[in-house]
Amino acid sequence: MRRLLAPSLAAALLLASGIGRADVPTLEDECRLRNAAVCELNGVEYRLDAPCPATARTLRPLGSERCRGAAQVGSEHLELPSTAAARTPPAATSP
Repeated sequence: MRRLLAPSLAAALLLASGIGRADVPTLEDECRLRNAAVCELNGVEYRLDAPCPATARTLRPLGSERCRGAAQVGSEHLELPSTAAARTPPAATSP
């Protein structure tokens, strides 16, 4: 019985390990998305890292934010004040 369960358990663990990971964009990815031009062609909206082609309608022009600098600046760890306050225990008051 144990021989039958071991391979299926290993396969289930392999499949489940990928599910728990979130696909969180980096600061550089977010910057590229903010800079992307939004185009529309035949009712379909899409994003480009270049200007929209002449046949497409431009909904939002290409941005000019420097993404390499944003990735380097954002690499420092910044903690929000609300999370820092949540971790500190309240001060004990004496009666």
